[in-house]
Amino acid sequence: SGQIDALQAELLAARQKLEEAEEEKRALQIKLDDALAELEAATAPDEAEEETEPEEAPDYPKLELEAYRRTEATERLATQRAQQLKRELVDFLENTTARYQQTGEDIAALAEDLKSGLKRLEENLSELDLLFGETAEHLETLTPAEPLEVE
Repeated sequence: SGQIDALQAELLAARQKLEEAEEEKRALQIKLDDALAELEAATAPDEAEEETEPEEAPDYPKLELEAYRRTEATERLATQRAQQLKRELVDFLENTTARYQQTGEDIAALAEDLKSGLKRLEENLSELDLLFGETAEHLETLTPAEPLEVE
C-alpha cells in the first residue's frame, strides 16, 4: 500500500509537470502569435519605404519548437512512467493473488489433515471405549458372587 501510494504520488507529479509544460507551450504560442502580428504590422509599411536593418527579434518559432519538444519529452516520460507503474502494480497484484491462492491451498491441506487426524482420534477413542467395556464385563465375570471367607 505504501509503494502504491508512492507510485501514485510520482504519477501525479509527472502529470503536474506535463500540465505545466502545456501551459508554458500555450503561453509561448500566445507570445509568438502576438510577436508575429506586431512584426507583420511593423514591417508592412516599412517594406514599401526603404530597407532598414530590422531589430533583432526573438526567434519565436525556435522558442515554440523548443517548448513543444520539452512538452513532448515530458509527455513521453510521463507515459513511460505510467506504463512502468502499471506493470509494477500488475506484478504486485499477480504476486499477491498467487500468495493468497497458495495460502488458501495450504490452509485447505491443513484442514484436511486435521479432519483426518480427528477421525483417527475418534476411531481410537471408540476402540478405547470398547476395550473398557470389555474389560469391565470380564472383571465382573471374575468376581465371585459370594464373598470369600477369610479364616
